[in-house]
Amino acid sequence: VKPVYALTDSHQLKEKIISLHQDAIQLYRNQNHGEALALLQQALSISPDDPNIVNSIGVVYESMAEFQLAAESFAEAINLEPGGFHQYHNAANLLHFFVYDQQSGNKTALEISIAYYEKAIKLSDERASDISPGERIALLNDASLALQKVSMITDAMDLVQKVLEIDPKNLQARGNLALLLMRTGNLSQASIEAQVAIDQNPENVQLRHNYGNILHALGDAEAAKKQWQKAVEINPLCVPSWGSLGHDEGHRGNLTGAVQFYEKALSVASSDLSGIILGDESEDSLRLQIATAVIPMIYRSVRHIMEVRSKYKGNLEQLLEDKVMAISDPISSIGSSAIGYYIIYQGFNDVHLRRLLARVYWRSSPSILFTAPFLVQEIGGKAEVNDLVTPDVDGRVRIGFHGSFLYHHSVGLLIQGVIKNIDRSKFCVVVFFQNHHSQPKDSVHNAIGDAADIVVNLPNRIDSSQELIAKEQLTVLIFTEVGMDSISYFLPFARLAKRTALFWGHAVSSGISNLDGVEETRLDPKYLGGIDYFISSIMFEKGGKKAQDRYSERLYLMNGLTTYFYRPINGPKEDFSFGSVGIPPGNNIYLCPQVLYKIHPDFDDLVINILIADTFGRVVFPVAQKDEWTVSFRERITKRARYLSPANASDSVLERISLVRQMDADEYLALAKLSNVVLDPFPVGGGRSSFEIFSVGTPIVLLYPRTSILQLTYAMYKTMELMDCITYSSEDFVSIAVKIGSDRLVENLMRERISATNHLLYESSAVIEEWNTFLEYASSNPRPYGSFTGLDAIMAGDNSNARSEVMNIANLNGINPAVILRTKFHDNKEILVEMRDDADAIDIARRVSDEIGADHIKYRWIARVLQHGLMRPKEQLVQIHDIYIDGGIERLEIEVHYGDDLFLVAHDFGLNYGLDHSSIQTIYENLVLRTPQHSSCGWISKRKNHDIEGNNIAKYDTHLPKLKPHSSGCYLTIAFTTCKRLQLFLETVQSLQNAFAERLLESKMICDVLVVDDSSSEEDRRTMMRTFPEFTYIFKPGRDKGHASSLNLILNVIKTRYLLYIEDDWKTIANTVDMITDAMIVLRAPVENPIAQVLLNDQSSRSCAHGDNITSCTKNKYYGKAGWKREALFDGQTVPYIEHEFGVVYPEHTFSYWPGFSLNPAIWDLDRLHSKMNVLFDEEDITFEQTFSLKAMDAGLTFAHLPQINFRHIGQGISSYVLNSKQRPWD
Repeated sequence: VKPVYALTDSHQLKEKIISLHQDAIQLYRNQNHGEALALLQQALSISPDDPNIVNSIGVVYESMAEFQLAAESFAEAINLEPGGFHQYHNAANLLHFFVYDQQSGNKTALEISIAYYEKAIKLSDERASDISPGERIALLNDASLALQKVSMITDAMDLVQKVLEIDPKNLQARGNLALLLMRTGNLSQASIEAQVAIDQNPENVQLRHNYGNILHALGDAEAAKKQWQKAVEINPLCVPSWGSLGHDEGHRGNLTGAVQFYEKALSVASSDLSGIILGDESEDSLRLQIATAVIPMIYRSVRHIMEVRSKYKGNLEQLLEDKVMAISDPISSIGSSAIGYYIIYQGFNDVHLRRLLARVYWRSSPSILFTAPFLVQEIGGKAEVNDLVTPDVDGRVRIGFHGSFLYHHSVGLLIQGVIKNIDRSKFCVVVFFQNHHSQPKDSVHNAIGDAADIVVNLPNRIDSSQELIAKEQLTVLIFTEVGMDSISYFLPFARLAKRTALFWGHAVSSGISNLDGVEETRLDPKYLGGIDYFISSIMFEKGGKKAQDRYSERLYLMNGLTTYFYRPINGPKEDFSFGSVGIPPGNNIYLCPQVLYKIHPDFDDLVINILIADTFGRVVFPVAQKDEWTVSFRERITKRARYLSPANASDSVLERISLVRQMDADEYLALAKLSNVVLDPFPVGGGRSSFEIFSVGTPIVLLYPRTSILQLTYAMYKTMELMDCITYSSEDFVSIAVKIGSDRLVENLMRERISATNHLLYESSAVIEEWNTFLEYASSNPRPYGSFTGLDAIMAGDNSNARSEVMNIANLNGINPAVILRTKFHDNKEILVEMRDDADAIDIARRVSDEIGADHIKYRWIARVLQHGLMRPKEQLVQIHDIYIDGGIERLEIEVHYGDDLFLVAHDFGLNYGLDHSSIQTIYENLVLRTPQHSSCGWISKRKNHDIEGNNIAKYDTHLPKLKPHSSGCYLTIAFTTCKRLQLFLETVQSLQNAFAERLLESKMICDVLVVDDSSSEEDRRTMMRTFPEFTYIFKPGRDKGHASSLNLILNVIKTRYLLYIEDDWKTIANTVDMITDAMIVLRAPVENPIAQVLLNDQSSRSCAHGDNITSCTKNKYYGKAGWKREALFDGQTVPYIEHEFGVVYPEHTFSYWPGFSLNPAIWDLDRLHSKMNVLFDEEDITFEQTFSLKAMDAGLTFAHLPQINFRHIGQGISSYVLNSKQRPWD
């Protein structure tokens, strides 16, 4: 009840309102939000249109976390006073700090908040005298933070500059200015501003931490470390500084120390202490940093590599056992692992490890999941992703190249020529400079920018970069590398373009698989990112077309070098000598110009053996970026040299290993030219460096088998048709290196040959043609979804790719499938299905069916097969059989589970081990012999229970009464349907009567003969009646056409339990009616699976089912075997029959494609049918027979056929449907 005030004087009312408002404000400041709200509502009841009271109510609601009510209050305050500064500021802050920051980055809320800030700033300018300096400063600082979050850096900087004009000592503005300068790449000025801020407040932890970040970006790791140490000294609850100290230790190579700092950060973050400073690092973010802080830059030994690899894998798998993870800012989770960057130098197939890491982010980081708005269209009232490729308005396809290293860096040098020379008549090229402000603006950067049709500069934020890329509406987006830069790593998780591809700037699979994204997020794959293609060359891949298993992307192999590399314009530095880098004269120089973390421990042995073999030799490496790395490398190779060198020779060997300073490009090229030979390390050899070294003619020796990543140097030699320096054993590597390094004649000969052919490496137009071909391929073919396990790579220029490209339909959730199904269709399209344990087989079956245009029965068959394969491991294990392959050399085990389709088991096993059909057949036959129970009813019933689709279908009405036995002892009604085919009808009936050797109704088994005629002429009907006057006729009116209605008429009038149904074009070829007797025994016998219908022809082939070629039928090896062989015993008589099963792949079961019930000549048990289903045919359904058959199967009924040929189909060329103007699509 609202209070009633007796105040009448307006002055008294105003004072009362002011008093209530002031009291409410005081209560609010004392955290008494409920009482404050009550007073404000009293005030509002007196003055309902007071914007200040409404605004204050919004502030209280905000403090109570009633954000919707707060928003409504601020909106009402704005409505009451459109010129009110405070309500705009408050509304902006609500959307910015509460809705956006606390609701996983609601971008719409942030955009609206920025609009409110802009309005508030405009009002504060207009009403400067009414707004206090403090209020204006708060507004400008708040607005600046919002602008930073959408990467409007220049605008944000303008606002903090305005704050500092008002108050030069404003700490927040000074600190933000330092961070903004850092983001623009102006690190020196950022450092100055940060120092000014710290001088003002030396105890401010956030300032210390941010200053450390700036110093680290400047390359002063020691000074940065001191700032972070000072931050945790001031406040031990500063989680980000503990984390940064961990990053620093990890980067130095002290992973133990890194983990200690991460664990300290985690202990603080997970505590309930007050005053914790969290920053962007969540508990799960820190757990991931601890899990991945195991990869050093320099390995101690090969054993160390194996230990690290095992630990890294185990840690990621342990993390993934947690069902729920939350990493709001994935950048903060990278820690010392460098997103797995250094794994590539271990020398293994890393796709599984890279997918494990990506799966952690798929699961835990919703901020990386983004779908470009242009891809989502309204189709039929529903939002759908449109994958169709359409040219831009100028008729060209929009192509994007993205990179964080598009300057004088390996990536920039490798890709610049491609960007410049792609066919502009077909493609519009957009270049995205990631972290634009920090990329050097050198000649390569400028050349790439000049070559692009459109340049987009991206900030160092994931969300802003996603949006800016999406705005370009790309058909194909090329990531020039993934795994070397944090933001570049996280962008491919988003769906940014219709197709994506990865260039080998970082020569390893990204592991960012759409397949895993679906498993971890359970979202529609069309909305998720994941990289579609990896661009490589047939020359790079040791496995050739079989190298697909190294990639989570679809591998696309060009034929050439894939890079339009420019011969270095600036040659070697002219006044450079060995002395310039401290190399003493008089040695044979073996240069290994790669960074030290690329040097595998096994490569040490080759270096040492070269120096043992060539006592005048000297091997030269560049020092590492970190002194600690150089020390670790020196310790490792020293230990190995002392072990391998002859007595008293190790010192000599070690003295001839030089570690020289870092060099500029022209110095490095000069050193390469002066060196006698270059040693290509493994597992990752030279790429850009080999192009540059070959430009000065210096030979490079490589060990082919150990270069396990991309064979780049090998491909260059192959292009030049020079294979002398390619070795295949460690001994050959040492021998050839020493031969070239110590023999000037050999060296000079190699130099001459390289110099004569190295022009083939540079600026190749064939490379551009292959890129144009790839872009056309990617933009004209469907996006490759699913798993690519077991497939061949796509070969450039192979025109069969588009036709025979294997399409993968899967539940898209996992690496190791529980079941594989592979089959080929008439158009040479192959379907590969791979499923893990929790796959949705029904959904996959629908997708396969849609792809091949399958009807409903085919869809159900596919679903059954997939479900059998998927569910089998969950059933009881019955046996484990030994299987020998490779001529009996290798023994493998194959499991059989209760309910298994044994041929499916054999086939799945064969696919996994690459066996041919003959071997699979042999395995199957052995399984059948060893598992006799596989044909039992219980075994088959277990398999039928896997059919989720069938079991989920509602059971049908069973209201029709059971049919009574006939008083005369007869039990069978014969029914014929006919339509305008008098001669066929007469032949059909007469042939059956001949088998009975009497008039049909004279037989004791037959109670009635029904004839339902559809639209025959009056003359034909009179002929029927004259010929067989004893039959019961139903002549349908012209308006009631259709086969289904004829059948329903029969079902409505029949009085017997058993029905022999025959259409008017089936001639009886049996000489007796034993077939009917046999069928009745099958129907009446007390068998485990009672039969509801017995077909009177064998169903092992079409010729058998139609009886049109008995010789061909009986010669068929599956004749009499097309199902489960059974025997029925009734009244002392035994009859063999075949029990039908739908949806199995046993080769004998050639009828398994059909659900069972058929309108071919058969005897029906109407009691059994009625007991499980409503026996009516859908007269509106053109495929009513298929529909009814599926319903009968789903109702749990069992069907059979006799292993005999009793009828011949004689009307195949004269369709009654056509005659009756009811033509079906297949007639």
